[in-house]
Amino acid sequence: MLTAAGTSFSPDSSRPPTSPPLQPPPSDSRSYASVITSSTPSITPFFSSSPATGHTLYFHPPIVHDSSPIGLCPPGLLDSEILKWKNCIIGTFLGSRPPFSMVKSSLLKQWKPVRTLSIFMLDNGTFVFNFDADSDKVFTIDGGPWYVGRKPVFVRQWDAHISFSKNEPLTIPLWVSFPNLPLHFWCVKGLSIVSSLIGKPLYSDIRTKKMDRLSFAQVCIEIQAGTDLPSSVTVMDGEGHSFVQEVMYEWVPPVCSLCNCFGHKTSQCSKSVAADQNSIPMEAPSTALPQMTAASKEQFATRSRNGKKKETGNWFRSPAADG
Repeated sequence: MLTAAGTSFSPDSSRPPTSPPLQPPPSDSRSYASVITSSTPSITPFFSSSPATGHTLYFHPPIVHDSSPIGLCPPGLLDSEILKWKNCIIGTFLGSRPPFSMVKSSLLKQWKPVRTLSIFMLDNGTFVFNFDADSDKVFTIDGGPWYVGRKPVFVRQWDAHISFSKNEPLTIPLWVSFPNLPLHFWCVKGLSIVSSLIGKPLYSDIRTKKMDRLSFAQVCIEIQAGTDLPSSVTVMDGEGHSFVQEVMYEWVPPVCSLCNCFGHKTSQCSKSVAADQNSIPMEAPSTALPQMTAASKEQFATRSRNGKKKETGNWFRSPAADG
């Protein structure tokens, strides 16, 4: 039998039969609040740490900045904790996300990790993938883009400054292709120069690094919402020679010019809808189904796999204008 303090005891069978029976303790007329707030030593063991109750914490005095308390984390204090998550990547979807079970089964089939992969989902739909093996993490980052169904999942290396905010992202990593890139630009310096004309270069895929596919180079670039995605860029060397490099995008995300963020189009923005409702009379909803335009048909190619038709995204030569 266990007491409240976690220690064990058993009845003493050696007690003489003539011993008087145990009497209940005297009644305590103190209130519950006075017991809790008192410094009685007998209360302390009940709140003491135990392996089954989690961490024992301590008070860390905050600092005051502009009359507000701030928790200050000294440099290097959490370095060992950061190291624990070195093989962690973050995955996000734009807009609605597939169910957790679908994401887990689909990505496990595609990634085929050699060692253990722990998958978590936060309340805001952000996925956390923690790999036991560094090689599995590198393959996942370099081997993209990845899809769950027809929705792309954006993955990036976790770092201590990533925010798990519930807001729609202001930046996203986007895979970009450079067809027929000059041979002397297939290096870190060359790829960085070309990629920087579009956004913040992150990394290339493994085949670009190995140069075993010279038809196009593929680079993951962090794109800022509201930035125009060019269909071509111009590169000039120090001797005055220049060339125009074609740019193709694996997928063009929806972007809102009113919110200046990714995740929805301007025409679907609540701000735009509210403005339209204030200026335009309400009309009866149309019963006609939306039709795919010719431009939209060109954005998807239908191919056959195992006897089933599947629509897959094409590389876009020029980003579609946002409605």
